[in-house]
Amino acid sequence: MGGRSLERLRAPVSSERPRTALNETETETDGGASLAGIVAAEGGVVALVSKGSRRIVVDGTAYRWRLRGRPTYFQGLAWTPCTFAVEHEDSPGMMLVVTTNQPHPSNWFGREATPVLPSGVAQAIHLALREGWTPTAPGSPFRLDQAVGFTPSP
Repeated sequence: MGGRSLERLRAPVSSERPRTALNETETETDGGASLAGIVAAEGGVVALVSKGSRRIVVDGTAYRWRLRGRPTYFQGLAWTPCTFAVEHEDSPGMMLVVTTNQPHPSNWFGREATPVLPSGVAQAIHLALREGWTPTAPGSPFRLDQAVGFTPSP
């Protein structure tokens, strides 16, 4: 190669790429609280995917919420509970991520699951607001764990 060493031409290879924010195709492995398919990242800002999100008004404030349509691998096996995300509709800031105590309704083993209803979303919003969630403030997702009583499949 004209006297050049292949070692000098080879770029360093990293087995891990830097993670700035989640996008639609990435997943987390933090016990099933995956945001993949629920949120998208653009320019380092995490936002709720608008397709499939639903509007809910709680105490006069409008929010958008979304449940992942297809379960993650761990949710499909009913090893981890179902999660959903909520954000302020007009000025999204800190996202609320709620871990329920139910398996994902589309789990692969037909485990019985109670669907996530707007009334349950409203209750989670009330509880998160009491626990310090500020939906219009910037910041990392606020996690509300309601998984007490969830029993993973063997």
